[in-house]
Amino acid sequence: MALSGHAPGSAVFGVTVGFTLLAAFATGLRLCTRLAILRSAGKDDLCITVATVFSILMTITMCAQVDNGLGRHMASLSQKELVRCLQWMWASIWIYYLALGCTKFSILLQYLRIFPHARLRLACFTMIGVVSVYTAWTVISALFACTPIPYFWDFSLNGKSDSKLYCRFSNATINIITDFVTAILPLPVLKSLCLPRRQRIILMIIFALGGFTCLVSILRLSSLYAISKATDITWENPLAAIWSNMEVNIGILCSCLPTLKGCITKYFPRILNGVLSTPEVVKIANKPQQSRARAGDGNEIYAASSSHNTSGKAVAWPGSGNQENFHEGDKIHAIKVIQQEVDLEGTG
Repeated sequence: MALSGHAPGSAVFGVTVGFTLLAAFATGLRLCTRLAILRSAGKDDLCITVATVFSILMTITMCAQVDNGLGRHMASLSQKELVRCLQWMWASIWIYYLALGCTKFSILLQYLRIFPHARLRLACFTMIGVVSVYTAWTVISALFACTPIPYFWDFSLNGKSDSKLYCRFSNATINIITDFVTAILPLPVLKSLCLPRRQRIILMIIFALGGFTCLVSILRLSSLYAISKATDITWENPLAAIWSNMEVNIGILCSCLPTLKGCITKYFPRILNGVLSTPEVVKIANKPQQSRARAGDGNEIYAASSSHNTSGKAVAWPGSGNQENFHEGDKIHAIKVIQQEVDLEGTG
């Protein structure tokens, strides 16, 4: 039985608008946290804001497709409706790739903002390069999928189009790989932190939520196959539109979640109920010899106390023995940034 990409136009409208509103709300909370509470907005916030703008634009193009016949058979559409539907479809594809790229940039820049570990930073810079090339390629390939460009929506022209199946699946495969790598990058570092076990696991889960984006990207493949083989484009494209929109907006949500505790703690303190209590780092700069100890595996350990746990905990930042030497100030800064960005101390 052939795969079908059909869904009612009303489903496209409902899902895309709903997920876009959720992503926009999460971005708004993130900006509230960074601008009003922490007063420490960065490049990652700019990227996620741009990604949200592209997400809104993509949703507008998809709703416009519905207004012009998406979800209906091509034969039932007027020539004017068909042309407009395909024009909006063409615009939605390259806007989708721009939104994806900005979301990935935001996540990677957030890692660079939080983690000073040299190997992780090198991996992040490498991934930024890979994502830059990938985004440029996908946007260009979407813009010039047909030669001339108007051949995408005007079949009366003398033109040609690229192999839709090969192009879409190669782009989707690279997208899934970059999503997966981006999601797992910080996990080894988070695992090595000497935080309470429950807190460490929660932090790892929060940062690994990007794996949901990978899952959506994989589920999207069947709809890509259906539309790549379809002759009735407006009938078979709705599921591809839905999955693409969900993928972008879930990525935005996953990027925003690690930054929202400050806002929730300030305005809805009972929600968290102290689950992620934040250790207070001792003033290492004043007493470096008393507050620092060398672990047997070469990690630097910093003493910390918790307002919710008087037994005292230790925060260990992974080094590599003598292979990676950080200045004392860099290490202090790293721990403070982790507290501010992830646990967000002092926001109650």
